[in-house]
Amino acid sequence: MNRNHLVAAMLATLASAGCAVDQWDGITYVDDRFSADEQLAIQQAADMWDVATDGVIHFNLVFGQLVTEPNISSNPKKPIEENPAHTIVRADESNAPPLLRDGDAFGTVVMETRKVIVMPDKCPNYLTPCFAHELGHSAGMVGHVENDETAIMNGEIRAENKCITRSDIAYVCSLHDCRGRKLKPCG
Repeated sequence: MNRNHLVAAMLATLASAGCAVDQWDGITYVDDRFSADEQLAIQQAADMWDVATDGVIHFNLVFGQLVTEPNISSNPKKPIEENPAHTIVRADESNAPPLLRDGDAFGTVVMETRKVIVMPDKCPNYLTPCFAHELGHSAGMVGHVENDETAIMNGEIRAENKCITRSDIAYVCSLHDCRGRKLKPCG
C-alpha cells in the first residue's frame, strides 16, 4: 500500500469512527506566475468547493506570492509540520517534474510539502475543473472518484466536469464532518 492510500485509509477510518475533521480551512499561497485568467479559474475552483460543501472545504487564497520554495509561510521559522499553509505553483516545460512534463497529468500534489504543482497549458479549455480537482487533492482527497465520470475528483478531468457532484460530496464527507451542513452538489 503506497503512502497516499495509507493516508486515505487512515482518514476514512477516523471518519467512520466519528473522528472526522469538521472542515478544511487552509491558507493557500498562489504563485505570482499565474495569468489573470488562471488566477480567476483558481478562485472559481475554490469557490466551487466552498459553495458545494457549505464551507466544509474552504480555501483562504493569497494571490501574488512567489512560491517556489516548498515551505512558504508567513512565519518562516515555523517548521512545515506545524505550518498549515499550502502553495499552488505554476509549472511549465522548464520547471515541471517529469510526472507532469512527460505524462498526461495536469497537476500533482506533494503532500509532504503541501505543494500543488500545476501545468495550466495541459488544461487550457477547462481550467476551473482542473484546478478544482487539484485543490480537492490538497484538501485531503488523495484518491479519485472512479464510479462517476462527471465528478471533479474523477481520475480523468474533462470539459464536462463542471461542478462538485454527489460523488465528490460523498468523498468529502468520508473525510470531514458534514452533519448539519447544507450541501449543494450539482445534478
